[in-house]
Amino acid sequence: MQVPPKRYFLVTACSLKSYNKDTVLQAMQPFIRATADIYGANELDALLAQHPAIYRKNCGLWLHNIEQLAIHHCCLIVGSPGMGKSTTAGQIALQPQIQTPSVELIWVDGRNFD
Repeated sequence: MQVPPKRYFLVTACSLKSYNKDTVLQAMQPFIRATADIYGANELDALLAQHPAIYRKNCGLWLHNIEQLAIHHCCLIVGSPGMGKSTTAGQIALQPQIQTPSVELIWVDGRNFD
């Protein structure tokens, strides 16, 4: 029998203001218990600054310049299995829809075409 986790965290590459975190906290209760368990872009940047070895080891996963993605219409995300490439790609794909809800997003999972 699996024991459920005692604590959950939400991590996103999006910047979150305190009222955004409050909204997320309300929506995710009882799973997320405090806004301190919600990490946005600012918190991720601070953690990476505190732990430069992690940043150096996984530098291919951290996107610094979203404008470059828009200009060139492409992005290559590389890394070992389980490093967060799919999650990063999902966050990038969702940005246009978050900014403009009328944009239609079609997600194709390359692992399962059913």
